[in-house]
Amino acid sequence: MLHCLLKIIFLCDILALSMQTIFEKIINREIPADILHEDELFITILDINPVKKGHILLITKEPYPWIDDVPDDITSKAFVRAKKIIQLLKQEFSCDYVHMIVEGLEVPHFHIHLIPSFLSEKNAEWSHESYLNDQEKLDYSNRIKKIL
Repeated sequence: MLHCLLKIIFLCDILALSMQTIFEKIINREIPADILHEDELFITILDINPVKKGHILLITKEPYPWIDDVPDDITSKAFVRAKKIIQLLKQEFSCDYVHMIVEGLEVPHFHIHLIPSFLSEKNAEWSHESYLNDQEKLDYSNRIKKIL
């Protein structure tokens, strides 16, 4: 009950402010982003504050605030797409697995984090890993674009 009330208050705040999410601004090309792939339903970008190099976001084009707001067919397509991207990332970066995280508190717009990972790394010790320079970031971007 409290969750529903908080959700309603949150949505009312968004509507009252008529705010666009940062993802809407990226989709509308109002702010720059490293866009890796785009189609009629989704946009895939490099995370601006990656947990690991190659950390990407799969974002719905429509700004659904919560996963339960996303129509079932779009949810299904998002997870099937995420699974395909995971397989491609594992091949391209020779990682052991890819973390898939769905959260939306920072940006109230449904998105899936995909983070290439290795069994030798301890998740509890994660800190945000920056690219060494713009060239390294571009190299990662180009490698991912190539496989998507």
